[in-house]
Amino acid sequence: MKKPIEFYKNRVAYALISVLSILALLGVTFFLNGGFRLGIDFQPGISMAVSVQGSQVEQVRQSLNGLPYSYTVQTAGGQNTAEYVIRAPIPGNKEDLLQDMEEKAVSALKARFGAESVNVLAVDYIGPSLSADLVVQTITLVLVVLLLMIIYITFRFRFGYAMGAVIALVHDVLFTLAFIGAMGIELSTAVVAALLTLIGYSINDTIVVYDRIRENIRLNREQTLPFILDQSITQSLSRTFVTSLTTLLVVVVLAIVTEGDVRNFSLSLAFGITVGTFSSITIASPVLPLFKSVKRDVAREQESYVKAQARV
Repeated sequence: MKKPIEFYKNRVAYALISVLSILALLGVTFFLNGGFRLGIDFQPGISMAVSVQGSQVEQVRQSLNGLPYSYTVQTAGGQNTAEYVIRAPIPGNKEDLLQDMEEKAVSALKARFGAESVNVLAVDYIGPSLSADLVVQTITLVLVVLLLMIIYITFRFRFGYAMGAVIALVHDVLFTLAFIGAMGIELSTAVVAALLTLIGYSINDTIVVYDRIRENIRLNREQTLPFILDQSITQSLSRTFVTSLTTLLVVVVLAIVTEGDVRNFSLSLAFGITVGTFSSITIASPVLPLFKSVKRDVAREQESYVKAQARV
């Protein structure tokens, strides 16, 4: 039998690497970048859907440059519709500026492309209470997903496995959030979608390793739990790397060829897949010996093995 790679032996080193890396990224986020960049979804502002005939997205952006508000422009609709979503946060949460923000944007577009070419399709005002509600709902959604994961894994395996998986998931989410903040990526609904996608992807990777661990506990009853953990992770490595690399390839291509929210989604998910693969190997399984339910399973199988050997 091929000698397993000693992941369990180096578990403390892996944990330190993760903690120091997260702290370094958070340091960049708060001390160099001044904190997370909240997108329009999570702060008060205006969102306008407009049609500007005979325009390109860069031309629309240029026409809004120099205005007293920070407008962002994204394409919407088909290639030939020249439809855009224009968003901007309210400076200082002053809701009385909303009307002025709309008027200045529309006026700038009409001055550049002509009044007959500009058509305002929809205008949404996002107040402070709504943006605060969205933040609370997002945090609640992530916590509910983690709770459902605990219930599912406890039902399928043991509570110890569930806690190991959740520790790895919290690691992945924190690491990815720290990366998002350090890179100055806007926290938007697209980034939240990337985090939820990451949770699903990471837990799938972890479940594959847990299945192998449970199988090896039954097959190698004479072995210690650390050996079984290393053996199971080693046996799953090829599958883990192939799956991660193929998925990562697609996501990286998306990050290169797209822009706006899609690019933010792709960048966040690409980093998340990388740290998710790392945590499935170096965190989710090596923490299992900390939980009694897992150790009881191993002790039960070892006791059965000793009895079987005694009968022989």
